[in-house]
Amino acid sequence: MAIQKKHGKGRLDKWYKLAKEKGYRARAAFKLIQLNKKYGFLEKSKVLLDLCAAPGSWCQVAAECMPTESLIVGVDLAPIKPIPRVITFQSDITTDKCRATIRQHLKTWKADTVLHDGAPNVGTAWVQDAFSQAELALQSLKLATEFLVAGGTFVTKVFRSKDYNSLLWVFKQLFTSVEATKPPSSRNVSAEIFVVCRGFKAPKRMDPKFLDPRHVFAELQDPTPNNEAKVFNPEKKKRKREGYEEGDYTQHKEIPVTEFINTTDPIAILGTYNTLSFHQSPSGDLALATLERLPETTDEIRNCCEDLKVLGKKEFRTLLRWRLKVREQFGLAVKKGAKKAEESEEVAEIEPMDEELAIQEEMQRLQEHESSRKKKERRRENERKQKEIVRLQMHMITPTDIGMEQSGPMGEGAMFSIKPITREGATRNITSGKMVDVQSEEDEESSATSDVASDDEEDRLERELDAMYEKYQEDREERDSKLRAKKARKGLETEEWEGFSESDKESDRLSDDDEDAPQAQPGILRNDIDIITAEAMALAQQMATGEKTSADVVDDGFNKYAFRDIDGLPEWFLDDENKHSKPLRPITAAAAAAIREKMRAINARPIKKVREAKGRKKFKEAQRLEKLKKKSALLAEDEGVSERDKAQTIARMMARATKKKPKQNVKLVVAKGGNRGISGRPRGVKGKYKIVDARLKKDVRAQKRLAKKRNK
Repeated sequence: MAIQKKHGKGRLDKWYKLAKEKGYRARAAFKLIQLNKKYGFLEKSKVLLDLCAAPGSWCQVAAECMPTESLIVGVDLAPIKPIPRVITFQSDITTDKCRATIRQHLKTWKADTVLHDGAPNVGTAWVQDAFSQAELALQSLKLATEFLVAGGTFVTKVFRSKDYNSLLWVFKQLFTSVEATKPPSSRNVSAEIFVVCRGFKAPKRMDPKFLDPRHVFAELQDPTPNNEAKVFNPEKKKRKREGYEEGDYTQHKEIPVTEFINTTDPIAILGTYNTLSFHQSPSGDLALATLERLPETTDEIRNCCEDLKVLGKKEFRTLLRWRLKVREQFGLAVKKGAKKAEESEEVAEIEPMDEELAIQEEMQRLQEHESSRKKKERRRENERKQKEIVRLQMHMITPTDIGMEQSGPMGEGAMFSIKPITREGATRNITSGKMVDVQSEEDEESSATSDVASDDEEDRLERELDAMYEKYQEDREERDSKLRAKKARKGLETEEWEGFSESDKESDRLSDDDEDAPQAQPGILRNDIDIITAEAMALAQQMATGEKTSADVVDDGFNKYAFRDIDGLPEWFLDDENKHSKPLRPITAAAAAAIREKMRAINARPIKKVREAKGRKKFKEAQRLEKLKKKSALLAEDEGVSERDKAQTIARMMARATKKKPKQNVKLVVAKGGNRGISGRPRGVKGKYKIVDARLKKDVRAQKRLAKKRNK
């Protein structure tokens, strides 16, 4: 009879078979392969440290995925068979000897990646084994903090237990990115997960308690249970992810109903226990028997007490009201706070409010209301001014319209109103016909502060207006440049103003003052000044032919538009004046034609890419010539070669350098027979080729006919 082999936990799965086929020492190799496929940390690493590396499958994967000249060090308690390009030794990672050996192998290097796949020998004591694995992971982290480079990666195996959150918190303090994942090759029945920590922060100083298991895994005090949430929000139940109480295996708690009546904290009992029992003990409970005979103890109350976990908010309130009624029947004391409240209610008397105090409170309320109203008005006024600025920027209104809406129609002023007068003496003077000419100190201070506030507001609005106008100018220049480029691409030509842009005209108008009163600037010659506008060309022709002199140009500068009172005026107003408040200078057809020819010559120049290509070609030719010169010089210095051979060799080198490559002919391949419908290069065809067919022949003939018609 054949012996049937037992498979413990299905260990001989597909990953086990794949590891045998690939030559890996354990199926755990695929865990590292899948982790690296997801995060890609092995290809970027040059130094790797593998803790608890036996039997060495992770070292095998690292040697395959890392660069050729990488340094890989593996350590374990068990011996590891030699692996190519991997340094292994046997030691305990919790000892100083292991730390010294690792430092000896790494020398001055720092590890880019630290791996840890260690686990204790798991037995039946699961709690102890889980703690041992968490402690082992913390020890590996301690080694990683010493040998890991800043920004490095740390990968470790962790068991899901109550210490998992504490361990994860420590990881997050030392690394910028911490992610927990479970690769597909890890068994579903296993409690292991892998934590990938990236971006090591490399702190200069670290508290020893930070990596001490006694402090990291110390048990915290249990928080006070929120029984009120269980009673008043019973539908929102929170799962106990951290486990249950020790010894509470059935999860069913029962308490006599008399305890619920006598307790001072009934909500805690309702939130903790499952059943309020009415069953009497063999000795007999007199209070319990009396409680059952009460008319308040109905069948509904008994049903609610049987299972508290299925009750809702309404049923819990019914139980609490029933408890109060029973306590009244038994004569139990009510809360002390209630008694004190009753006594205070009996003693309290309503005292009439003082009349002066009531007037002061009313005046304070009115003042606050008036101040809030003024704030709202100021806010509305600021919003209105902002809208006016935007409308002015969009040319929806003229600059003279600003402020007109505030003052109302022309000729209408603000009507006199007694409403803002708050002082009693001022109203008395007005009623008696007297006028108050002298302001009090408080009024002067308030007016001064209001003037300062209004000046600040005006300055702020002016700055905002200038900033908006500058942005508008930039947008307009960008839009004009795009339009000019578009026209240049399409080849549009105008009749008289070809080659001129609006920005050129504006710049010319802006520089009229400089033309009218030229000033000699150091370092600028007459030949350096270029005439680029039709107006400048017409003026230059008139001065060249003697029609105008410099004195005439100066006299033309004095006209009705010549004013210099520009101090304090905004920039947008000055730009508008420079555009429209300037005399129009006559332009002759000859000047326009000369500028047009000049711009045409500028446009006829090759584009930047063509010039760069020609420059590169010349540069390469110069390099080849320089190289040829150096070879010729070396050849001329060679005494073992005759002069005739030297001349022939130099001539061949010159011919080879100046010889142009012959243009490669394109071979035509007819798409018929074996070449019909093929994709790719046909058989036996080298170099450039082109597949032709009957359709292409017809297209070529049609193009020739069209070209012939155009020539006619």
